[in-house]
Amino acid sequence: MVALGQGHGDDSLAVPLPSFFLEERSVKRFLVGFLSLCVAVAASYWVGASGAVKEGPARPPAAQAARGPEDVLRQMFAALQQGDLQALEGLLVSDHEYQELILPGSVRPGEPAIRMPTEKAEFYTRLHRTKSQYALAHLMNSVRQAGAELSAVRWEGSVKHYATYTLLPRPVLLVHGPEGSEELRPGLLVELNGRVRVLSYFSDD
Repeated sequence: MVALGQGHGDDSLAVPLPSFFLEERSVKRFLVGFLSLCVAVAASYWVGASGAVKEGPARPPAAQAARGPEDVLRQMFAALQQGDLQALEGLLVSDHEYQELILPGSVRPGEPAIRMPTEKAEFYTRLHRTKSQYALAHLMNSVRQAGAELSAVRWEGSVKHYATYTLLPRPVLLVHGPEGSEELRPGLLVELNGRVRVLSYFSDD
């Protein structure tokens, strides 16, 4: 958990923010190494483990997202198997929603929204997107093996309620493949405006 500046010049929050936020002073050091890793996996993100992936529009309509948590996870797994970037993008909270709803709404219900300069909000949004894309490349390589099947879903942690959204427990996928079974942590899910969405493909472990 970290604290971000709130309105009225306060430097902390009454409720700690979810740990998918990072302190800005740590972020800049983190980005140097992190972005170099992103470059290293870029080819696998677009090609995957067994061939070219399908490409689609940069941002499909949010209404295409599935409804229930397990529906979202099963749709996500099928899209990972197929290398369907359009479907995977369609499950995500958009950058606009992240900047305008998730960031300011990460306080207890009923408390004042977090206020920060636009430049800072855009910085956190870019960082959030970059981490999600890097994690997606890893997930895609893990899932896109011949015969991989999703056998079960379990959940870790508890539901956390914030002013503008609900953070669901962390999902864990049990996957069976030719080389045996493994557990995948495919990111974070939220309920936002009455719909279950993928907040990030980064599991934040």
